[in-house]
Amino acid sequence: MKWPFSRAAPQDAESSWISRHVWMQCADNFDLALLEDRRCWGGLDLSSTQDLTAFVLAFEPSEADPFWRLLPHFWLPGEGLYDKGDQDRVPYIAWRDAGHLNTTPGRVINKLYVLREISNICAPYNVQRIAYDRWRIEECLSLSKYNTTFPQLKGFGQGYKDMAPALDEFERLLINQELRHQDNPVMTWCAFNAITSSDPAGNRKVAKDKATGRVDGIVAAIMAIGISIKKNDEADKSPVV
Repeated sequence: MKWPFSRAAPQDAESSWISRHVWMQCADNFDLALLEDRRCWGGLDLSSTQDLTAFVLAFEPSEADPFWRLLPHFWLPGEGLYDKGDQDRVPYIAWRDAGHLNTTPGRVINKLYVLREISNICAPYNVQRIAYDRWRIEECLSLSKYNTTFPQLKGFGQGYKDMAPALDEFERLLINQELRHQDNPVMTWCAFNAITSSDPAGNRKVAKDKATGRVDGIVAAIMAIGISIKKNDEADKSPVV
């Protein structure tokens, strides 16, 4: 019997943390109108220079719709995209042309450009908070000041302490088919690349350093789910801006 989630270290479609069966049984090309008037939380995995930037909104269930819904967005630098696709062995050009991948001007990620686009993405929705990697806290804080309507940003630790409960909840939603995604090919690629590492206590996180492909979309989705389950956690004292 193949378990729905593999903890094996080798990085390929057969041994990835999220199996093809589990991921695809949650695929649903839903209409965006279904997301109106629902609370949601964001996860932002902002790249430093030329890597993939991912932003994912997770919409909570409603009375009319019992599923969590994921809405992902991705960015890469526009210049050199063909070479980047050849290097990563994925069709970035085709994904861009189909509307699954956005590009920013230049050869490196324009973070201000991305944050302005995120502000526009969030505008129609009831976004509660956006979680992001604390390692880039100062950059996010300074850039967010360019737009006073930007949703609240909240640092989210990338270690086992913060990521483990978020990953566990994300896994539970997938296994129980309580989550739906639109099978964005960039997101699906990230899902199949994801493998996990564990600490001595058995807490898990996505192991970026062991992945041979990008996993940023899944990390962003896990942070979005993680920040949603922290909404009533009074013990969480990290700053909100």
